[in-house]
Amino acid sequence: MIQRIQSLLLLLSGTLMIVMWWLPVVAVSSGAESEYNLLGLEDLGFLHIAALALGVMSLVTILLYSNRPMQIKLTTANLLLTFGLMIWMVIQVWQLSGAQPEGSYVAIRMGLFVPALSIIFLSTAIRAIRKDERIVRSMDRLR
Repeated sequence: MIQRIQSLLLLLSGTLMIVMWWLPVVAVSSGAESEYNLLGLEDLGFLHIAALALGVMSLVTILLYSNRPMQIKLTTANLLLTFGLMIWMVIQVWQLSGAQPEGSYVAIRMGLFVPALSIIFLSTAIRAIRKDERIVRSMDRLR
C-alpha cells in the first residue's frame, strides 16, 4: 500500500496539511512593537479546520488503493478544495496587509506556501493513479 508512489505522494500531502496547523501564515510587525504571528496556532478557525480536514482526506484516500477510480475522484476533490483554501488564504493576507496602519508591515511566512506544495503532490498523485489504472486495464486485456 505505502510502497506505491501515489501513496507516498498522498502521505506527503496529508502530512503537510496537518503540519500546517503549527505553521504561521503571516507575521505582522508595527514599528517598535515586537512581531507576532497571525493565522498560526493561536488563531484557531476555518483555516485550521480546513487544513486538518484536507490532510485527513489525503490520508483516508491512501486506504482506497484497491478502488482507483474512487481514489482519483477523492484526490481531485482534495486538489480543488486545497486550491480554494490557498486562494482564501491569499485573499485574507491581502486584506490584512491593506488594513495595517502606516509604519507596520506584513511578512509572509511558510504556512502560506504549504497548500501550493500540497497541490503539486496531489496533482502528481493523480497522474500516478491514472498510470497505475492504465497498467491494470492493459493487463486485464491480456488475460
